[in-house]
Amino acid sequence: MTPSRHRLTNYRTIPPRGIIAADSKRFEALGKGDLVTEIPNGDNKSTKVFVWDVLYAPMLGATLISVSQITQGGYSLHFRGQECRIFDAKDRCIGSVPLVHGLYRNWMRHSLPRRMNVCHVCMAE
Repeated sequence: MTPSRHRLTNYRTIPPRGIIAADSKRFEALGKGDLVTEIPNGDNKSTKVFVWDVLYAPMLGATLISVSQITQGGYSLHFRGQECRIFDAKDRCIGSVPLVHGLYRNWMRHSLPRRMNVCHVCMAE
């Protein structure tokens, strides 16, 4: 899910779909599209990862990408220690995301300021 409509390609509107955040607040997804995100891969390097059918929810505080969205794209993940390593279909490591305050966070160039309080857990109805 993302609040950033401009980051989605192949965007299409959908009938409003209810979403419940961890604090029980409700908001709606209004569309979906495909998202390209960059995963850190060494010093000042990154790898593009494609995620399909990402929901557009303008009231969401930050982009959330689920493990199942990544694995459905043909990638695999390995969680160990303080990082999540992402592998492509040929089992090559294409990036690593650090564990920060209990979450694997990938702060992208287009993300919200780190000082904002955002909900990191929600589900679609």
